[in-house]
Amino acid sequence: MGLRSLILWSLLHLATAQTGLFPPTTDLAQNKPISSTSTCGTPSASTYCQFNTDFSKSFSQCQTAVCNATCQYGDTLPSLTDVLSKATMGSGVVQTNKRPGSSVNVALYFLGSSTSHVQPSVSIPTLTPDPGFTIAVWMFPLVSSQGTILSKTTDSGSTRIYTLRVLSTSINLDYRPIGTSSGFRTVTVRTNAVKLLVWNHVAVTVYKKNVAIYVNGKLIAAVTLQGAINDGSGSILVGQVSRGSTTYRGQMQELYLYTESVSERSIQEIYSGTLPLLSTFHTCRCPPSHPLVDTSNELICTTLAGHPFSMTSRINPDAHPVDYANDPDSLTRWQSEVGQQSVTITIDFEYGELEVLFMIAQFYTPRPKAMVFEKSRDGQTF
Repeated sequence: MGLRSLILWSLLHLATAQTGLFPPTTDLAQNKPISSTSTCGTPSASTYCQFNTDFSKSFSQCQTAVCNATCQYGDTLPSLTDVLSKATMGSGVVQTNKRPGSSVNVALYFLGSSTSHVQPSVSIPTLTPDPGFTIAVWMFPLVSSQGTILSKTTDSGSTRIYTLRVLSTSINLDYRPIGTSSGFRTVTVRTNAVKLLVWNHVAVTVYKKNVAIYVNGKLIAAVTLQGAINDGSGSILVGQVSRGSTTYRGQMQELYLYTESVSERSIQEIYSGTLPLLSTFHTCRCPPSHPLVDTSNELICTTLAGHPFSMTSRINPDAHPVDYANDPDSLTRWQSEVGQQSVTITIDFEYGELEVLFMIAQFYTPRPKAMVFEKSRDGQTF
């Protein structure tokens, strides 16, 4: 069964009393919580016979179509490297109390001396322009110093392959672009979003030449590099660019490196621990190339502001979830699994007392043999 749209026109009893016998109606079913006992393509892709506009051919011929209700770009965060999980600390770094609400055991306190650095012992992956990478960290800066968080330099220390520096007045990314073997460029975002003497969450995503900067889960800037970062062999330090230079002073913990440029919602999940809720296919992520959920259509992912606009769908184009039955898009539809003898759709109006005047159910396929409409005040008794 394929249901193209389900519209329940309803109104409050109060409106009937105030405006006459047949007051203006409102579609109270649109985008309301909806569920179904059957949806095609779950938990894996399936096939069905697509309805033909020639009614007779729908029963004599089968035009096979695929239903795939999976996330097009994954439904979990990418793998991460916990940079501070195994490391050698300089004498200018000591362990201290973790930030409130953190699940890690301790934070690191960088005293700001020439030996305030950490040499990671974990394997740091080589970063690629596509799918890019993400650096995320919790930091408690004491002063607006040079603020080096993570730095990778050539073995001689003369070239910064990539370096993230966070000050109270700016966030800076030093990088070596593809096409150069020495020297580096710097992109600077002026901002006062990072506060002294409090915990701040800072995240930077890099996809090809596109950079997005987030503070406490909020996107504060999108900038463009002169060229994609040219990663390669080198030395990695936390707290300093190279030993004794450009030193961070303050506390730091949960320094994570993801080998993918994650989306805005994923950054918010890393920051808060909870993925922001969406009404349809909540767990489906946006890809590195299109990290933002469109404000007018949550199924669509878009590019960063300031870059050429394009969009892609969060979910598989062959998906037909039940949310499509009462969304405002006339081109989408819900599709049940093949062979179901009985299917129940439930809609929560999220209102109190309602008077349903009429209902419109538009079917994409031939209508079912029978339909039963039931109502409930408590969601339990119908």
